[in-house]
Amino acid sequence: MTERLNNLFIIFLKWDFGPMAQAEYRARTSGKLLRDGAQPPSDTEMMDVEMPEGHTPKIRNMVVPLIVLLGLIPPLFLWTGGYPEQDFVTAFGEADGATSILIAAFAAGLVALIMGMQQKLYSFKEAMSIIVTGFRSMTLVYIILALAWSIGSVTSELGTAEYLVNFATQTTSPAIIPFLIFVVASIVAFTTGTSYGTFAIMIPIAMPLAVSMDISLYLAIAAVFSGGIFGDHCSPISDTTILSSAGSSSDHIDHVNTQIPYAVTAGVSSVVAFLIAGITESSVLALVSGTIILFILSFILKKMWGRPIPKKYEAGFESD
Repeated sequence: MTERLNNLFIIFLKWDFGPMAQAEYRARTSGKLLRDGAQPPSDTEMMDVEMPEGHTPKIRNMVVPLIVLLGLIPPLFLWTGGYPEQDFVTAFGEADGATSILIAAFAAGLVALIMGMQQKLYSFKEAMSIIVTGFRSMTLVYIILALAWSIGSVTSELGTAEYLVNFATQTTSPAIIPFLIFVVASIVAFTTGTSYGTFAIMIPIAMPLAVSMDISLYLAIAAVFSGGIFGDHCSPISDTTILSSAGSSSDHIDHVNTQIPYAVTAGVSSVVAFLIAGITESSVLALVSGTIILFILSFILKKMWGRPIPKKYEAGFESD
């Protein structure tokens, strides 16, 4: 919740700070989207693909494949989950997500291929060359993801989450258990690079713990979800973080550095909120306190760590 509020502050109040403020200042004033020496995880070969002379780009060439991709995923989830032999909810829960998305992506790519050939943007041979170039440009991303998943698997097998939870419950009072669940979930998600994996590890631990210590079950689940998302957002080995930097052709570490200050601001506010919720057992008071802390931290960081953009650049990039 605090992360969503933080996003609203940044969007509507334009309270940028930290490396993101520096990057936005550079982009606005110089037009440079990447810093000098930046190394995007995908190479620049795909950037060299140009529209054939005499053809005007059409928005439907992007929209139609996306509609096909997003439209096929739900029915494919049901199909891989065994529907109609299994009921709707069970089929969705047991769906093979990787296979479903792979088939949907292949179908969307095929539609895009046919549309381009029909508009004579490229021949079949040229289309195959473009596809191979796309695979090749993503090789570094595949390597990073494979290594990240390896690190996450090793951390999970070591039992990091179980150790941290057992240590916390043996040395603390029930009032700060929600706070500790949030912290542990954050550490697990950061070290494994997955929020959903963290949920799978922590929920079976947090729920019995909450029941045994007479803590709000909803509060414990909220702490797991919040900590998992926070840690995943900060983690440089998170698959979503890696794919975000790859999809935008941004230097991976630069992307992580620009996001962490905002995530930590929301995380600190969440820590305060969960402490207050555990001590007072009032979710309303916790939410109000967390929001106030978030507002104050964002304002202070904007004043101390911001980079105001000159008025002549506020409307966009400098004109030539």
